[in-house]
Amino acid sequence: MRFLPRCLNFRRCLVATWGFPVEALEHVQTLADSDVRLVWLDGDREKARQVWINKTGKPDTDFKNQVAAIDSRFTEIRALFRKGWVEILSTEGTWLSFEQILERLSIQPRFRSV
Repeated sequence: MRFLPRCLNFRRCLVATWGFPVEALEHVQTLADSDVRLVWLDGDREKARQVWINKTGKPDTDFKNQVAAIDSRFTEIRALFRKGWVEILSTEGTWLSFEQILERLSIQPRFRSV
């Protein structure tokens, strides 16, 4: 069985995160058409690029390629994630805490093992 259809079986009990290739946007739309809540964590790109370089120690070519792919379909992505768009990284490099993210999304934490 394929991964995304299996995710639908978990409904609101599942949180999945991945850096999906923009070419997979139609599959993400499948999740949005169900009762899955999609969340996009975004932020200042230059600061994110600096964090990525510091974390990986690699040139920023892959980062720039991913951002260019996102930019090429930004309007679609923004519309798809409109109910769950959170800016988590400021230009000053300040990150939102997990609690702040939940608050911005109006989510009350309930944790459960699956």
